[in-house]
Amino acid sequence: MDSVPTAPSDADLVAAAQEGDRQALAHLLERHRPSVLAVCSRMLGRTEGAEDAYQEAALQALLGIDRVRDPSRFGPWLCGIALNVCRLWLRSGWRESLVDSDTLADRGGYPTSALGESEVQRRVRGAVSRLPAGQRRATVLFYLAGLTQQEVADALDIPVSAVKARLHKARSSLRRRLTSELEVRDMEAKSEIELRVTEVRRYPAEGDAPPKHVLVLQEVGGARSLPMWIGPFEATSIALRLEGAELPRPDTYAFVAQLLKGAGARVSEVRVSRLADEVFFAETVLQSPGGTATVDARPSDAVNLALVMQAPIHASSDVIEAGATAASAEMGKPQYEAKPEATSREIAVEAIARMRAGRR
Repeated sequence: MDSVPTAPSDADLVAAAQEGDRQALAHLLERHRPSVLAVCSRMLGRTEGAEDAYQEAALQALLGIDRVRDPSRFGPWLCGIALNVCRLWLRSGWRESLVDSDTLADRGGYPTSALGESEVQRRVRGAVSRLPAGQRRATVLFYLAGLTQQEVADALDIPVSAVKARLHKARSSLRRRLTSELEVRDMEAKSEIELRVTEVRRYPAEGDAPPKHVLVLQEVGGARSLPMWIGPFEATSIALRLEGAELPRPDTYAFVAQLLKGAGARVSEVRVSRLADEVFFAETVLQSPGGTATVDARPSDAVNLALVMQAPIHASSDVIEAGATAASAEMGKPQYEAKPEATSREIAVEAIARMRAGRR
């Protein structure tokens, strides 16, 4: 009678994983995933976030697989890591956080008030990943896994004094690196110029080409302006909003704004990010319950959405200067020397007349 093959034990898989067998570790994690998810769900009081906590626990298992004391109890060991992850999140009010920012700040770590939560997470993860291996392991086990210094010492097989030294060096390194990044971010923010939409202009057609529309952005509190060519549809939408026209039904930008609001998101900022080959590029910064996202967009679309959602518009000094130079070269042509054939008010009046005629 043929024997029935048995599944490898946790101890066998741990031994294989410690030898560098990634499949063995994956098998271990998958085997205990249901119990870890159940533990995380109970700790967090909801299923939301349990998968993220499991992923964090799996990361710690990967980092600490060489230090498992009792390979036959890998499951309880993994659940213990997951419990500490959940306790950390509940204590700090964070989710998906690699390091407890409040704890680090209290112990002389780094300032967090100047950054949004998701930005802090990204920067902290990057800073921790660049620590030397010994400091990184001590930092992760102490701040994320919630181990005591003695437990970290046992896990890494080093004296407690060495753990204290590694944590001190790690905090100093994180403080220097993150503070430096904050200073760079502040400098970048200061170089950003806030702009407001002043008008839309239409210039007459030239030959077989259609009329051209120009959007004019003016520096808030300054004399600089940023003109850019945009399409007739986008120009008309901007003109209608500048003139405060009431539309019979929502247009595309009003519809998108309602979708974002319905999802709990908002546009926090629009940036005219660069000018390349006479083409402007923009970014729309969204804030939502899930964090911050930056979406590439055409400037005309981004500006329309900014007007609907009353979001600020920014551009760097370099972009404004490059745009002004490009516009001077284009606007110096004979067809643009005269006044435009229509500005925002005339464009809006024409659009309203067309809409009324279409309803007849």
